[in-house]
Amino acid sequence: ELPIIMLAHNVQDGVQLQDGLSSSFIDNTYIWCCDSNLLLAIVKNVEDRRNVDFDTQKAMVRVILYVEDSPVNRSQVLPILYNEVVEQTHAVLDEGLNDQHRLLKMRARPKILTAGSYEEAIELFTRYRHNIYALLTDARFSKDGVVIGDAGIQLIEEVRKQVPDLPVLMLSTDSANE
Repeated sequence: ELPIIMLAHNVQDGVQLQDGLSSSFIDNTYIWCCDSNLLLAIVKNVEDRRNVDFDTQKAMVRVILYVEDSPVNRSQVLPILYNEVVEQTHAVLDEGLNDQHRLLKMRARPKILTAGSYEEAIELFTRYRHNIYALLTDARFSKDGVVIGDAGIQLIEEVRKQVPDLPVLMLSTDSANE
């Protein structure tokens, strides 16, 4: 049950390590980009994965689904997402609250779940459908074991069939996806 996170110093090391090892025991891969916020984001993401079932069932906590297969992009975007979510949560905390209520409100912040493939994204979406707050997705990632350029569009189409008004943001470095 111990999460295993691979933290590489550069993209080449991350890819070589991942290709050379059985990735079945690695939960996620990140590329260290000299930003200490990445470490905090990794810890928060592991905590979110561990707490999401309890928090969604007992406290109806919302979920942001982030689909990205690139360790580089995930390493850059995830700290920004967590920083923004925590900042927004702090902004709604009432100064009149005691420390225990503040802690409860912070725990009730939206959870961010990451997926690296179409199948993983669909599984998470299906499981937490009633708690999904937003979908952030890359355009290109694997579906059925093959990297597909429009997997993100296919994911959005499938999600929108079930939740037509769900906020969606597609992230892509490919200008053709503009």
